[in-house]
Amino acid sequence: MPSKDGPGEAINIDSIPEVIPKIEKITRAGNRNPYTQFGVTYHLLPTAEGYKQKGIASWYGRKFHGRRTANGEIYDMYAMTAAHTVLPIPTYAKVTNMSNQKSVVVRINDRGPFHSNRIIDLSYVAALKLDFVEKGTTQVEVEVITPSKTVLNDTLATSKTTVAYIKEKAHFDFSGGLYLQAGAFSTLEAAKQFHANLVTLTSTPINLLEENNLTKIIIGPLTNLNAVNKLSDVLKKNFSITPILLRP
Repeated sequence: MPSKDGPGEAINIDSIPEVIPKIEKITRAGNRNPYTQFGVTYHLLPTAEGYKQKGIASWYGRKFHGRRTANGEIYDMYAMTAAHTVLPIPTYAKVTNMSNQKSVVVRINDRGPFHSNRIIDLSYVAALKLDFVEKGTTQVEVEVITPSKTVLNDTLATSKTTVAYIKEKAHFDFSGGLYLQAGAFSTLEAAKQFHANLVTLTSTPINLLEENNLTKIIIGPLTNLNAVNKLSDVLKKNFSITPILLRP
């Protein structure tokens, strides 16, 4: 474990999918109320709905990578997550860098930052997308997103990195590597709902391909069979799905 925090490896941030807000139950883990940290007692907000605040954001990286977050999940510095002192866990929020107007959506699953002048602690990759990793902190606006069907549809429609709407199979380029077909749905809405769950489990791009009146979930490109096997295990464990391997 590094003694000091720091950034991760150089990555293509366009390959990191956006977070799709979904309705989740407030967990017991991570929501002790009140709680005390470094001699300061914090009282959780009774609801996240309507929360909007401007202040200083920071980020945390490799020192905490692989350690447990407040709700027991494993912190992944390459996932779109964040820490907050008083919002219920989990909560989804839109974070806007006031200096360049770049925005990301994050899922709050941790507690922090425990500095009086900061309001949110972003994952390394979220800070990278907001372009303030080198600076360390920046002025942001945090606005909670209350998941609903409208929010899900709007987010999917505007995301360029997570979902690509392909009308015909002939327009899909399979030359970039290996792909997995994770499902085929009779309605686009059903495919979106499955995508909302799947996107929380993998950072690999997920595409929606429309063919023969079905909406197919295509995950990839994957660089090698080892990556294929790992993702196949995730699909089997979480959805009891045996995906179909698609080769170039």
